[in-house]
Amino acid sequence: MRRPGGESLDLLTEYRDVWLLGAVAVNGILLILILILFVRVSALRKRLRALLGNSEAKDIEEAIIRNHQQLAQLQEDQAWLRKELGLLAEQSRKMKAKAAVVRYNAFQETGSDLSFSVAIVDEAGNGLVLTGIHHRTETQMYAKSLENGRSKYHLSPEEIEAINQALQS
Repeated sequence: MRRPGGESLDLLTEYRDVWLLGAVAVNGILLILILILFVRVSALRKRLRALLGNSEAKDIEEAIIRNHQQLAQLQEDQAWLRKELGLLAEQSRKMKAKAAVVRYNAFQETGSDLSFSVAIVDEAGNGLVLTGIHHRTETQMYAKSLENGRSKYHLSPEEIEAINQALQS
């Protein structure tokens, strides 16, 4: 019994096992491809998590934007630190003290070098000179300020020597 168009129905039933086997094979290949894609997506997720780190970013674009913001902040902080470091270096040069002591006998009758002049200066010669004149019964102290290695007060030869030694040290 053949109906019009019945040939195709016979063809399907006749090759049913082949069609079924083909469909199983195609499904098997698709299953293998799905597993491969699943493994690749898992690997990409791990790489994305490693790239995003501990940030709370939802995607890579947000992470990049955050990184740029953090980089800009770090650059500002670095510029500020460089400025501060320069100021500290300048202050350090000004604060670095050089000192020298010259002992001498101010009066011949005392018999030893108990008088002294101490110069304390920075690299520019700013500071002070402190002099102690020893007598038999007392010691008198004098302090004179210095600017550029000079004082507006009269300096003794011993004070000048102490200043010069301090500046050369």
